[in-house]
Amino acid sequence: MAGPPLAGIDVTSVRGWRERLARTPGVRTTAFSGRESAWAGAAPERYALLWAVKEAAVKALGTGFAGIGWRGVEVDLDGPAATVTLRVPRPGPPEACRRAWWWCAGLGGGHAVAVVVGAPAPPRTAVVLRRLPSDPPRRRRGPLASAAARAAAERAARDLGVAAPLGWDRAASGAPLLTDAAGRPVAVSLSHEGGLAGAVLAVPADGDAGTRARADRPGRHPLRHGHQPGPGEGLRRARIVCRTE
Repeated sequence: MAGPPLAGIDVTSVRGWRERLARTPGVRTTAFSGRESAWAGAAPERYALLWAVKEAAVKALGTGFAGIGWRGVEVDLDGPAATVTLRVPRPGPPEACRRAWWWCAGLGGGHAVAVVVGAPAPPRTAVVLRRLPSDPPRRRRGPLASAAARAAAERAARDLGVAAPLGWDRAASGAPLLTDAAGRPVAVSLSHEGGLAGAVLAVPADGDAGTRARADRPGRHPLRHGHQPGPGEGLRRARIVCRTE
């Protein structure tokens, strides 16, 4: 299927999932399928990774969880390709379900980070992660995190050679919209949680396909310079299956 790339990123705190599982054990069944819970076992980092992939997938598809639900997105990380199954309500699956999809994910520094992109061919993709100040005032945490995610996106744009100045807007869903100097849309997704902010940009391949990932403060997070620790190594093929119920 033709069309510009789609992109989704999610940054999830492992500590947050450890606390959530201890405080509300029932989240294992309200947010995850039996297959997902069996894969994750008692490991909060695995729940964090599953959740990050779920979030990144629905961001890239543009569906969100509305009308689908947390358990309506099932992630299977066994095998070389991630499989994400969405149980979407009628009238039918989103057009984006018929794209080709790629993904990468990582665990490190107390976070799970997942990226999902859809395009006719592997797009040029830049992932940038930024640490937030160690202990900002509570009222400043949200604005600082949002600003850090946007700054990460602007750095990713420079890495990909996207023409500046960039234009920012928001879709009706609240998702960020980004355009280059000529007004052309650029696939972008932002996320932040637990002191880490991130952004992914994807543009059509022009002979330099692949993933470039970096951290603004090298050594603070292992997801950088094209290395994706955990189940993904660079951009790998993913399967997104949409089932109408």
